[in-house]
Amino acid sequence: DQIQAALIKRYKEVYGEDINLANTTADGIFINDLSLIINNILRSFEILYSNLNVETANGTYLDTLCKLSNVSRLQSTASTAELQITTTINNTLSKGTIFIDTTGNEWTYNGETISIDANASQATTIIVTCNELGPIVAPAGSITQTLEASTFKVVQEKAANVGRNDETDAHLRARRAQSTGATGTTVLESLAGALLTLDGVDDVQIINNVSKDNYIANDGTSVPLHNIYAIL
Repeated sequence: DQIQAALIKRYKEVYGEDINLANTTADGIFINDLSLIINNILRSFEILYSNLNVETANGTYLDTLCKLSNVSRLQSTASTAELQITTTINNTLSKGTIFIDTTGNEWTYNGETISIDANASQATTIIVTCNELGPIVAPAGSITQTLEASTFKVVQEKAANVGRNDETDAHLRARRAQSTGATGTTVLESLAGALLTLDGVDDVQIINNVSKDNYIANDGTSVPLHNIYAIL
């Protein structure tokens, strides 16, 4: 509205106060379109300006700024599960064999082809990966069969290791702030930053015992004098 008012004011200065610039006229429609174009350009510059600051940047803009500090967004990972396989007759488990859980999620075996003996004294342990990225949950006993009919007996004794989604902007921004001092490991902040750059580390707490006696952490660990205790 402010841009449109400024254009109308200028038009009247040039063509006179009696010019008709209503939105139903050709001149009025032109001024309205021009105002929208200028407004869109202004908004684009505002977005670009805000994304030049790591504290307000989002998405790919934040990725670019964080890469200048050698920090990259953690990508999504797939859940994995450990299965125990036996068979009623001698059989071969091939790479690409798909298993299915009770909720319909598919899990793929990506290892080498292995032969499974029906008379084996113990089950064959394999790792399967969920076909869908992200935090797919599979409690113990969820994966009990292959997608296609087979002679395999499938037992899932432990819950799956849950994957993750792409790292959020907020978490990436916080990790970047903590890791800016990760080039050294002589101070606690730098040590925390170095640890946070490791894949799989989501949070770090470091206890520095500067007291005159052993420090007992909340988990019962005794931290001697002049020692640090890192919790990942």
